[in-house]
Amino acid sequence: MEHTLSYVLVTPYTIAKSRTGGVIARLLSRLDLELVGAQMIAPDEVFVKAYADLIRSQTSPTKPGATALLADYVQANLAPSGGRRHRSLLLLFRGADACRKLSDIAGALYAENRGVESITGETIRDTYADLIVDHENPSRVSYFEPAVLTPHTQKDADAELTLFARFSADQPNIIENVVYKDPTKIERTLVIIKPDNWKFASSKPGTIIDMFSRTGLRIVGVKVHRISIAEAL
Repeated sequence: MEHTLSYVLVTPYTIAKSRTGGVIARLLSRLDLELVGAQMIAPDEVFVKAYADLIRSQTSPTKPGATALLADYVQANLAPSGGRRHRSLLLLFRGADACRKLSDIAGALYAENRGVESITGETIRDTYADLIVDHENPSRVSYFEPAVLTPHTQKDADAELTLFARFSADQPNIIENVVYKDPTKIERTLVIIKPDNWKFASSKPGTIIDMFSRTGLRIVGVKVHRISIAEAL
C-alpha cells in the first residue's frame, strides 16, 4: 500500500498541562506509522485564520457541526492572546493509511461517533479531551478541548500540510514567547533521546518527554534528527 503523510497537532492547552509526553507515548506505542518530523510552532493571526478557514471548508459525514466546532476552537485558542503567541507541537507521520490511523487513535469528538478503536482501547481524546454540552440545550457546547487536531482525509492533510510548510519556512525553530523578569537567570539546555528508544513501537520516548515536561521547564524546540557519522564524531 502507498505510504502517505499526515500530522497530529498537539494543542497549546495540552502542552501547558504537561500532557505532551502522554500523547506522544500513545501515538508511538499504538501505531505502525513512522514519526518523520516534529516542530514546536507558535502560530500568528494570519496562519490561524487560514487554518481555521481550511477546516471550516471541510465536511463531516457523521457530524456536520464538527468542522465548525474545530474551526472556532482553532481561532479562539491557537491564535496569540495578550500579544503572546502560544506553543503548539506539530508531529508528522508517514505510512500506509496514515490519516485513518491517526484519526482512530486521536478519537472521536462526539461520544455517539466513537468507533472500534474507542471501544477496544483508550484514544487520546478519551483521556485528554473534553466536550461538555448544555443539559437544557444539548446542541450548545459549553466547553470544548480536543487535545489534538488531525485531518480525516488525505486531501485535507495535503492542503493543511501545505499551509504548515508555508508558515514554517521562515519561522524560528526555538519558541521564545515569554518575557522573563530577569533573563540573566534563564538557561537553555538540550536533551537527546537515543536511537534505541525508537527501534520498536514503544511509549518510551513519550515517557521520557513526560518526565521533563513535569519539571516545570518549558519545551521550546523539538526535532526528529538522524545523526550522521560526521556529526557523531
